Amino acid sequence: MADAEAAQQNAVVRVFGADCEFVYLMCFYHVMAKVHEKLKSVPDRLSEQVMADIYDLHFATTSAVYDEQVKQVLTKWSGDEHLVGFKDYFERTWVTSAFWRWQCFHTPSGFATTNNPVEQFNRLIKRDYTLRTKHKIGTLVQLLADCCQHQSVTPKVFKELPEPTQQLNARVKDFRRRDLLLDRTPGRSSIEFLLASPNPNEVRVLSRGCSRVYLPELGRSRETAPVSAQMGTNYARMEMEGQPDGGWRVDVTAMTCGCKYYFKFSICIHLLFALQVKSYTGLDGREPS
Repeated sequence: MADAEAAQQNAVVRVFGADCEFVYLMCFYHVMAKVHEKLKSVPDRLSEQVMADIYDLHFATTSAVYDEQVKQVLTKWSGDEHLVGFKDYFERTWVTSAFWRWQCFHTPSGFATTNNPVEQFNRLIKRDYTLRTKHKIGTLVQLLADCCQHQSVTPKVFKELPEPTQQLNARVKDFRRRDLLLDRTPGRSSIEFLLASPNPNEVRVLSRGCSRVYLPELGRSRETAPVSAQMGTNYARMEMEGQPDGGWRVDVTAMTCGCKYYFKFSICIHLLFALQVKSYTGLDGREPS
């Protein structure tokens, strides 16, 4: 995974061969950074809708879903005089070019869709080893060797399960307090329970969403929630997009949820809430002793 740099892609092809099984993925952060630049001349409200359209494409669950969505989006943009130029740029750069693989379905749930961790490691090298100055090759090789030696003895835990961020934990706590997350699991005496024989490990979680207020000084909206629990418009939207009337079906044994946020991150507020409802202690699905 990298940014839209032809030299990097050519290096992958030259080293591994054009017929190898490696797939060159595009960093979604870099896609959005370039999109922001191109939308500066577009009216704010229209720009927000374009951003929402691109996030919908990013969260497409399959290649077939993406193909259908991108046709609809490009057609819609073509009908607006403010977006004709942007539509041509987006189609040329991010739809038909070699750097088109920036959608979630290219990677398993929970895997990174940006190369930010690599960028952070590059920052470490510049900060601690090269000290942000240029060096001769011999000196640089020695500095990189020192980095390799230090990193190899630094204990790092290989995590096999996603961990909830402080933001998600705070979000569940706040939403639960305000009844924005509700347990809608059919009771044992209900008709639905008697007819459907529901999975005992399943919790129906109804997400009611969080209201937003527009802040003119910031030029954008913000959730009416504590700062620690706030989430961007488009990621918050994926918590509720396509939610069934009875709420999301969350399996606390399989650790799955049907929302699009879970599809990308392999964790979500609905799963964390369901684990609390079932009194499970964590993402390993174990009950408290």
